[in-house]
Amino acid sequence: MCYVISPYQAGRLIVGEIEVQVLRGCADQLSPENSVPRVTRPQGWWSNSVEILRPEGSFIKIWHGMLLASCVFAVFVDPFFFYLPVINEGNTCVVVDKKLKIVAISLRSFTDMIYLVNIALQFLCPYYKNKDSDTKPPRLVKDPQEIRKKYLSSYFAIDFLAILPIPQVLGAFWYFFSIERQTSCWYLACEKHDGCKLPSSFSCDDRGFGNDTFLNDDCPVQTPNNTLFDFGIFLEALQSDTVSSMDFLPKILFCFWWGLRNLSSYGSNLDSSPYIWENFFAIMISICGLFLFLYFIGNLQTTTSKQLQTVKDEKKKEKIKTKKESIELWIKRNGLECVLTREEDIMFRTLKEDIMFHIEQKLEEKDDVNVDNPFDLLPTYLKLKIKHHLCLPLLEKVPSQCLIKKLVYPCLEHVYYSKDNYIVRKGEPLDRMLLITEGVVWKLASNSEGTASSSEGTASSSWVCLEKGQFCGEELLEWEFKDSKVLISPMTLKTHTKVEGFVLMAKDLKDLLKGSSTFLESLYKS
Repeated sequence: MCYVISPYQAGRLIVGEIEVQVLRGCADQLSPENSVPRVTRPQGWWSNSVEILRPEGSFIKIWHGMLLASCVFAVFVDPFFFYLPVINEGNTCVVVDKKLKIVAISLRSFTDMIYLVNIALQFLCPYYKNKDSDTKPPRLVKDPQEIRKKYLSSYFAIDFLAILPIPQVLGAFWYFFSIERQTSCWYLACEKHDGCKLPSSFSCDDRGFGNDTFLNDDCPVQTPNNTLFDFGIFLEALQSDTVSSMDFLPKILFCFWWGLRNLSSYGSNLDSSPYIWENFFAIMISICGLFLFLYFIGNLQTTTSKQLQTVKDEKKKEKIKTKKESIELWIKRNGLECVLTREEDIMFRTLKEDIMFHIEQKLEEKDDVNVDNPFDLLPTYLKLKIKHHLCLPLLEKVPSQCLIKKLVYPCLEHVYYSKDNYIVRKGEPLDRMLLITEGVVWKLASNSEGTASSSEGTASSSWVCLEKGQFCGEELLEWEFKDSKVLISPMTLKTHTKVEGFVLMAKDLKDLLKGSSTFLESLYKS
């Protein structure tokens, strides 16, 4: 069997996920079974899971929605753990709210299970490589080893830390630290009292520290004494019996309000004690409030800027759309829609497509271009093609024996005249021939030019209306350039409407007849 083939003997046909290898050559050495192209399809559970877990698939979209809802719910559940300790004022000890403990652990375990499933899916989900690249096409990576390698080296550590019950609500910290300050006072009071056995903890399950009636005297809350113990910013939680209440909803709402109130005021109303960690906590509140305010202002500015930019972009798009419609109307008016132009000897497209391509580039660079005169925005090669299409038929109508008239279209200049504007006056030098492509021109002609007179036998003149597809100033082609005399205009030309056309200037015609190299170079340069 032959395995060596040249590059042009091998062809590859790819249809969707099916890849067919067609090998040409060595056909006489291939068996009938091997001569049939083989269609290879992925097999097994892995191929099925890849199809289900494609980034654009419906399952992934639904799962992302579930994961987002789970993360939002987890943010709400996390602070519950800080509300587990409750002070038993009757026994001066700390007890754990068992009902809240079961609820918090169950809810957090549920959200963690969803996140664990998401971590497992990250090891299976294919992803697009080079998705944001401008030079390389996106490629769907299905290899499980490559998927695992990418996930382990990128977001695995962050996702692992995300399932830990990290506190996120300021009020929960305040509640927890309030209980910590209460137990700290109890420890100090126990150290000062001779009959007190210093316990390992003040848990209600551990009641081995003897008589405790003195604790309330040395740690007064309702009638605070800063000389005995300064509770600082945590006194409010102790006085309101929040730390001793088993009613969870009022407790969490009160702590949430405390955190929101102090964040919004940057902690300016906090009266802290000299306790170092309490001051760190107060500083953190002030800094967090300031950062949240700056974040809000930044987001507000960003949102406002985006909205203004969106409005600006919409206006720009509408402006560009209007300009494109004007260009398309100009193309249609001049009959350039179906004229074919050749590109790179391999592709044909209409002049309209070619013109719109270059105009769109100009509009992207600068949206305030003058669409009333789009001809000047086009490259030289397109200008020549448009001149050939619009001007050559008009030049053929010119009643002149001059053979050069069919060759002068590259010399023509595009012009645009406003309404009621004189182009040339009778008796002045005639320096141009005008070909009208749009608009109306009044021509004041004499009888000698063949126009109707007002009465027979009387020298007179009359106005003649020249419209699209007509011309004037053809005397320029009959002008003898060897004669030093200046050609005088026998007519007056005045625009009746806005006029668009092409003019042949006397200097350009003279340069063409003399074979001026300077003129030719300036004509065909890019």
